[in-house]
Amino acid sequence: MNEIVIHFHLPDNKHEMDAKVLNTCEAKVIAIIDQIIETLGLENEFKLAFVIRTEGGIRDRLKYQIIYLGGAFIVGYIANVLGNLTTNYLTKNPNTEIQNIEKYTKEIEDLTAQIQHNVDLQLDEQKKQTKLLENIAKGINQLTTNNQTKNEIQKKQSVLYKTLASDDDIKKFSVETVDKNTQEFVEQASIPRDKFGTFILDSGDLDPIIDRKATIAIISPVLNDNGRYKWKGEYKGEIIDFYMSDSDFKQLILSNQVKFGANDLLSGVLKINRKINEFGEEIATGYSVEEVFGFEHDDGGYTETIKGQRERLKADMPDTPTTLYMDFGTDQ
Repeated sequence: MNEIVIHFHLPDNKHEMDAKVLNTCEAKVIAIIDQIIETLGLENEFKLAFVIRTEGGIRDRLKYQIIYLGGAFIVGYIANVLGNLTTNYLTKNPNTEIQNIEKYTKEIEDLTAQIQHNVDLQLDEQKKQTKLLENIAKGINQLTTNNQTKNEIQKKQSVLYKTLASDDDIKKFSVETVDKNTQEFVEQASIPRDKFGTFILDSGDLDPIIDRKATIAIISPVLNDNGRYKWKGEYKGEIIDFYMSDSDFKQLILSNQVKFGANDLLSGVLKINRKINEFGEEIATGYSVEEVFGFEHDDGGYTETIKGQRERLKADMPDTPTTLYMDFGTDQ
């Protein structure tokens, strides 16, 4: 399977669709396929090409062009894997296990053994083919288990199906192959219009990131408000505006129990809210410091809060419970 077809199903006798919708969908399909190819470590071996567009709705034929000129058998196998994974990740939630993953593992093991025992292959070619299969095995594992990889695919899927849903004429989206003998299109998987929404993410689908070891260089604190205004600081090289949500820490400052100001280096728990934008990109929508563990002054001195002491001791405590109990009271 060195060719797949993406099919935008339209009403009978209609063979045109909104150009912006088509271009966005094509871009996201290609982005998903590119991510699969890169995850499998095959970006130097295969590339995509568009074949002449056909009608019957709108059909785009995408062909895996082979850069690697190795044995036809292994090339055919790899192209087939790419086709199957492409169908899977264009029409299924990436958090669903890849079907027949044990089958892939067994096939790769068998092929590797055949390559290593093939006396007609030169040693360099044996190593190259074995390495390709090793990369594929690692890539399939990453596609299946790595949350970041799955999230990236899911975000691209979200934009694809959100764009599909925006065009009322699109009744179904499917992935097809071309029968070698008859040249007819054979549907491999499809998503009807009423299921497009199951792939679309909204901001509520992304949990906030909680950085419990955040360090923020303070640019301008707001020391006398009731939480209405944002502070400004530098976090991982980026200027951010954030709310100070640790009321105990603010009370320490207001009661003059600690001195704190611009240029101090704050450490604690930073909450980063996120959403998916219209391009399928993950963006931060807001920051807040939930707990302050301590802060470093211009002169290099460090002040640790009660919460910071608790956090440090918790990290140092053994995993097994003990009878030791320490009460630091409150931060006031």
